Amino acid sequence: MSFLLVAPELVSGAASDLAAVGSAVSTANAAAGMTTQFAAAGRR
Repeated sequence: MSFLLVAPELVSGAASDLAAVGSAVSTANAAAGMTTQFAAAGRR
């Protein structure tokens, strides 16, 4: 039988880190979307 021990403070820290990564990805996607719109406008 397998056992798993969990430290709540480590899980909480990992969740916070993951939320920060998600925020950074969202910010990068928003910035990339804006530059793509500018490039498309310049081709007209």
